[in-house]
Amino acid sequence: MIAAIRHIALVVRDLQSSYEFYHPLFALQQVRHRPGRAIHLSDGFFNLTLLGKRDRTPEEIRNNIEIDSAGEIGFSHFGFQVKKLESALERLGQLGWSLSERKRPQDGRFVEERINDPEGNRVDLSENGFGTVGAKGTTGICYLTICAKEPSVLADFYQRALDLTCAADEDSAFILSDGDSNLRLVPNETGRSPGLAALGVRVASVEGVASEIARHYPQMKL
Repeated sequence: MIAAIRHIALVVRDLQSSYEFYHPLFALQQVRHRPGRAIHLSDGFFNLTLLGKRDRTPEEIRNNIEIDSAGEIGFSHFGFQVKKLESALERLGQLGWSLSERKRPQDGRFVEERINDPEGNRVDLSENGFGTVGAKGTTGICYLTICAKEPSVLADFYQRALDLTCAADEDSAFILSDGDSNLRLVPNETGRSPGLAALGVRVASVEGVASEIARHYPQMKL
């Protein structure tokens, strides 16, 4: 396996309130904090980055630098840790794939390279990882879901480009695996826009988490 799913990023309105939701409910610990910009959380194995919604600064506009936090509220992008970045990029090149042309901020963030998959989903690649210790616990983030126009095309891409294996395919949907985490590719027939649609978290007690959400966030629908 040359790549493992290890990162997802969300654009949020309020960094602190979002942290206070994910940290206690799912036991995600802070591994890095860029005040006013981002909070990086981890279950020890998988990285969840919360990006505070903001517009580009005049300097970023002047230098044509795009930032993920200027996007829509919700899912932004996801990422893979690769054994050898050079090897991963070489394989992508052999498949005729190129890196994203947009300039990336050089501010010490984890991502090393970015590509866009066949449906335009933004995918980060990092050889150094995303600030996790690599220890998988009994709870934690275990899968991501993408609503796709053509799930079979994406399934073929991720198998050929990043060596994921197909764990299951049924009713035009595919489940790809890196051996630890899964990427679910489902057709966008439910009215959802194509792109990242959900993250799945393995918890000790679904009833316990649901009870905590109902107690602290009664406005949320379960």
